[in-house]
Amino acid sequence: MSDNDQPDPEKETGAPHTDAPQDKSDADVEQEKKAQENAPPPPFDEIMREAPPPRSTDE
Repeated sequence: MSDNDQPDPEKETGAPHTDAPQDKSDADVEQEKKAQENAPPPPFDEIMREAPPPRSTDE
C-alpha cells in the first residue's frame, strides 16, 4: 500500500486546488451575501472597541 492508492481530489474535480480566487457564478455570489447576512454578530467587547468612547457627562 502506498499513498498513491488514494484518489487525488484534484484529478477528480479537474480544478486546481489553490487559494487563488476562482470565477464565481451569480449563484455563488448570492450564497456568499446570504452567508454574511446570517453570520453571528461580533462579540460585545469587539463592538465596544470599535465604537468611539462615550463622552463624559460631568461637564
